[in-house]
Amino acid sequence: MDQTPTQTQTPTQTQTPTPTPTTNLAIRDFPTNGIVSGKYLLLDSRLKTDKNGKPYINGVLGDNTGKISLKIWGAGQEFQEQITPGCVIEIRNAQVREFNGFLQIELDAARKNTYQIYEANSEEVIALLPVTPSDRDELWQQIETAVASVTATHYKNLLQRIFGNKETQRLFRNIPAGARKHHAYIGGLMEHTARVAALCVKMAQVYPEADHNLLVAGALLHDIGKIETYNLSRGFDMTDDGRFFGHLVIGARLVEQEITRMRTDEGLAFPEQAAQKLLHLLLSHHGTLEWGSPVEPLILEACLLHHADNLDAQAMRFGAARRDAVGKDWVYDETLARTIFVGDADV
Repeated sequence: MDQTPTQTQTPTQTQTPTPTPTTNLAIRDFPTNGIVSGKYLLLDSRLKTDKNGKPYINGVLGDNTGKISLKIWGAGQEFQEQITPGCVIEIRNAQVREFNGFLQIELDAARKNTYQIYEANSEEVIALLPVTPSDRDELWQQIETAVASVTATHYKNLLQRIFGNKETQRLFRNIPAGARKHHAYIGGLMEHTARVAALCVKMAQVYPEADHNLLVAGALLHDIGKIETYNLSRGFDMTDDGRFFGHLVIGARLVEQEITRMRTDEGLAFPEQAAQKLLHLLLSHHGTLEWGSPVEPLILEACLLHHADNLDAQAMRFGAARRDAVGKDWVYDETLARTIFVGDADV
């Protein structure tokens, strides 16, 4: 007997709605698995190869609210030569995804209708740069408080001359502490310096044999060379002097020149050994030759400054990872070079 075959029924599937594109959304407000459009600053761009041997761009986009990882699939050497940090990328309907606990934007180099790359003027670049989450006026007050804690006349005169200069103030309030690794945002130098100085004030209390005046003066000036190391007109780009000499040498040079002007132009006393020790703190604060210091710490104050500097840089990375991580308790931080816990503290 013939049997009529039964009709196979296809299960009803729930369609996931396509996310509505969001235009010119601040990076800090990017939705996970959302679609975004807007203009963002390219902060970093590096050519890499995936596990299948195909090239891609691993970059970082930023605006004045934060940063996000950028992947441009299928982009090779020719594409890499067309883009440099400091250019603006206008993205159209780009996908935001979570990867390893952080958000990233993905583009396909072949789909040229989804992005446009162009050179921006310095005003537009600066407007898109990430900014410290801290209040910059409060940070400056912390700098002034640390200066006021220095009682030795020669150190105090030096600090007042340097930080009293209007152009130095302008640069110091805006320059980052680094281009990639820590405090890489407008105001980062001032934030980092204020915290290192605060740590050194406490260290001088814990180690009373340390010279408070020397230590705090060194903390306030340890990264002063960065005001001539970075140029904001093309993102966090380095100046020629920054590339040739580095901020340690530039900083020591700036301080030594100011000490010379104090002595010759103003007739102000600055003991020779005090100058030597202060310059030693500036040149040794990275701690080791491998980390870029031309000399290792040789006095207690230099040792304390090195550890305060490194402590704040690493603490900032832990704090940023906790703030930026999405949906995971454990994430890998490239700067710290290890997987760290960023889950709730109240477990």
